[in-house]
Amino acid sequence: MTKTLSLCIVFLFCFSLKAQTSFQQYFDGADTSASNSLFPKLDTTGIWQIGRPSKLRFNTAFTQPRAILTDTALSYPINDTSTFIVPIGLNWFNNGILAIEWVQSLDLEEDKDFGFVEFRTSDTAAWSNIFDNNYVYNVFGFDSANVKQHHGRWGFTGLSDRDNVWVCLDLSWLWQVSPSDTVYFRYQIISDSLDSQQDGWMLDNFSAHLTAFHTINENKTDAFLQLSPNPSKGIVNISARKTGTVQYIESIELVDLKGMVIKRWGLSPTKFSIDLSDQAAGTYILRINSNLKKEEFRIILQP
Repeated sequence: MTKTLSLCIVFLFCFSLKAQTSFQQYFDGADTSASNSLFPKLDTTGIWQIGRPSKLRFNTAFTQPRAILTDTALSYPINDTSTFIVPIGLNWFNNGILAIEWVQSLDLEEDKDFGFVEFRTSDTAAWSNIFDNNYVYNVFGFDSANVKQHHGRWGFTGLSDRDNVWVCLDLSWLWQVSPSDTVYFRYQIISDSLDSQQDGWMLDNFSAHLTAFHTINENKTDAFLQLSPNPSKGIVNISARKTGTVQYIESIELVDLKGMVIKRWGLSPTKFSIDLSDQAAGTYILRINSNLKKEEFRIILQP
């Protein structure tokens, strides 16, 4: 009974938080209005279309009547690179974790054709892949078998149906690095020279909202900053306890026992990883300067 009640409280709290500030795009499905909509920008020469799906596998939108997909009727072509971009204004959101959520189905030739999702924090910043990314707080909602590398980029491939994908970003960090107060998400399909006559990629039910899900499920601790693993063979994970206020890492320094600074990292979110595998085994000091607190940690690197 207690466990059930706790789960209900968590669900209601998350639902309430999502409802406070939420922007959607259901492509003329339920509950989409101009005042709280996301507006995708399609390539004028690309294959992305918004409409009623009428393909072999993609024959109905997740929320009817329409979705965005790689042509509403035809299979995706060979040698194609087409994109659409979803801008999300940050000025509507307060401090917390920003979740970008959508539902998708895949019908792509496995290991040959890919769908990539990338983001950037201004018009001039470089696009950054959502997978294996220090600046992404979390990404989930898909089968890991559908995510593989293609020429150094992680993307979706193969077959899947109705995956509810979440990408979560730390707003405290985004507010510091985004001079335009906008984060842009890019969805791009790339196909090879073999025609597999498949449906491609269909997405629907986009949403951008604050979420408390991840912070509720973090381990409770009195410590503000935590490092793991320690000792380490190279990768060190840094995590800060959520305080409900704006928090970000201003700088990180790796210092030897003589006091010499060996490596530096600049502005970072408070869930971050650093790679020390290029350093010799031994004992070092890691100085972490956040906007709330400065701390030093003794860390041991193993061979």
